Amino acid sequence: MTVNSFVKKALALASALLLSASCQDLTVLMTADTTEAAKPIVNPKHLSQEEKLAQDVESASFRKAWLDLGKVADEYKDVLGGEDKSLFHRRSKGLLRDAFEVVASDIGLKAYDEIRALQAEQTKLSDEANELKANRWGYPDSSKNPFAMTRAKCDKRLTEIDERDMQINARINAQTGVLLNDLNRYGKIIDRKYLDYLLVSAEGEDVFQLLNTATLLKQVQYAIRKQMEDGGGNAAQVEHYVGLYLVILKGWEQAHQVGLENIEKKFLPKLAEIQKDAEQNTRDTRELLKTHADEASHLEANLRISQNTIEVSKAYHEILVRKQQDLKESLDRLKGKIAVAQNTYRTVKTASGLLKLINDSSQEYEAILNFDPPLLDTIYADQMLDAFKEVSAQLKK
Repeated sequence: MTVNSFVKKALALASALLLSASCQDLTVLMTADTTEAAKPIVNPKHLSQEEKLAQDVESASFRKAWLDLGKVADEYKDVLGGEDKSLFHRRSKGLLRDAFEVVASDIGLKAYDEIRALQAEQTKLSDEANELKANRWGYPDSSKNPFAMTRAKCDKRLTEIDERDMQINARINAQTGVLLNDLNRYGKIIDRKYLDYLLVSAEGEDVFQLLNTATLLKQVQYAIRKQMEDGGGNAAQVEHYVGLYLVILKGWEQAHQVGLENIEKKFLPKLAEIQKDAEQNTRDTRELLKTHADEASHLEANLRISQNTIEVSKAYHEILVRKQQDLKESLDRLKGKIAVAQNTYRTVKTASGLLKLINDSSQEYEAILNFDPPLLDTIYADQMLDAFKEVSAQLKK
């Protein structure tokens, strides 16, 4: 297979791979029904590794294009220096950071990291300012201790914080512009307002934070897909499209894991504590009924509330256990999708890397051959002859 035929085949297969994928699998990620029966991932020994990973993909055209592209990419793996060291083989730095590692260049990624650092500094300064304002009237007007806080020092520090905050806002605004231009370098996929939403989304381990950021990223991924469908895509955007799909799945996986951990370590223990308190309240109420008959109406009402609390807590315990099992089954199915997405991303990234290598080397080749050197006129010979004639004439004198 020649290099040119590989390029054409890789691009054609990548396009077929992405555009024939199930729309529901690629864009509606956060609304999956976690209560449906889990589909076991069967890996018969006679299947190839690619077929094992692809078995959960229902579209035959998707599976065929993906397998063909994998074979083509494997033939040229040596050209790229071996297996891709995917960023998803390490612990996530944050869902949004992982997304920008896929779609941003080094320039955009550097701008994003600076924005995050500035935001962290801004939060720290805000906390300091709030503490100073809360304690301002408690500081003395003056002090003999040079290290003690006074009201004048407090006001001076608050002014410094305000000035620094203005500097930070200006720098964040400038770097957000750099990041925006970088993300839209192949065509507009995000506007400034939407990027601002992304940048204020938290990167913590909270389920709702994860799902909110993943939902915002879905719109960016959809914009890339729309460009590709409209014929405005390129090999880099193919890589970005698949890479964002993988990032979103990883964010959903994190949400599953956090949800399971919350059920096990927070909700179930808290439920057990509530049930234990209700049982103790029931015992205490019954003892009070023996000695405070005049308050029987209130105590009997309390007893009914405690008994209902116990019954509801037992019922909800069963519900939580079922939810826990549903999440585990959903997570098992999701791991299969992530395996497919990771293989697809590595495959497309490998092919995209080869295309970049070919383009870069071709540009160097063309630049070298197309270089137009200056003319070397024979005037140099005439000048040298004139110089020798002049010297000879002087020597004859």
